[in-house]
Amino acid sequence: MQNGMETAKYTRGRSREGELPKGRSLESRNTAAPLAAAPEMASRRAWLEDFRHMLSSEAIDFERLRTRCFQGCPDGEGIRATCWKILLGYLPPDTSSWEAVLESKRALYHQLVKETIINPHEDEESDSGEVVDHPLNPNPESSWNRFFVDNQVLLQIDHDTRRLYPDLSFFQQPTPYPRASYSAGMEALKKRVERSSLPSQRVGTTRMGIINMKSTAKYSSLEKYYLPLKEGEEAHWEVVERILFVHAKCNKGIGYVQVLIAQC
Repeated sequence: MQNGMETAKYTRGRSREGELPKGRSLESRNTAAPLAAAPEMASRRAWLEDFRHMLSSEAIDFERLRTRCFQGCPDGEGIRATCWKILLGYLPPDTSSWEAVLESKRALYHQLVKETIINPHEDEESDSGEVVDHPLNPNPESSWNRFFVDNQVLLQIDHDTRRLYPDLSFFQQPTPYPRASYSAGMEALKKRVERSSLPSQRVGTTRMGIINMKSTAKYSSLEKYYLPLKEGEEAHWEVVERILFVHAKCNKGIGYVQVLIAQC
């Protein structure tokens, strides 16, 4: 009897399948989700507009920007990249000086690239045509010796950057701003440690005397999805490779560790 009363109370509190609660129409039920999403969309627009306003000011409020970024930063319109530059001290709070600062920083980076990436062929001959350096030179200060030492670090960097986020096609796509010196004939970093292999086949003979030849070449499952780059182009992962290589050369005490690739 008690179980029957409890069941009756339970079923009385529920509406039958397909019924709507009192005071609610079918139209109100269908529009509930869009109405609930409207305030969220409005707050997101206000959040994005707040970042636009902060970054367009003549003087950036550093503390306010840091607090807002701690709560989340927009991905689009280059806002995230600009915020990182400000928070890391790459850009000053005075927005009127940004253009001059960026030009100066880029010139400094290009100078670092020129100084750190060694081209040993430049020092092979003197002005008189005499051979002064060669790959077998035992002098530790020779350009060729430093070139081979650098390649040991570069080989590790190249191995990590080539497989950087393989699920994202971004890093395999060409960058709109390739290094200008590549078009002038300077060898790309990836060419210094690129490996080449001769094609080979496995030969087998069946009982019928039929010879089967099977290729032993192995390719990455992602290679077929990426088109080869044209002459003078470079992928985004090559830009990351160059940044990490320059950092390793300028910071001998740190060198290169794999955790640095996540910060790029």
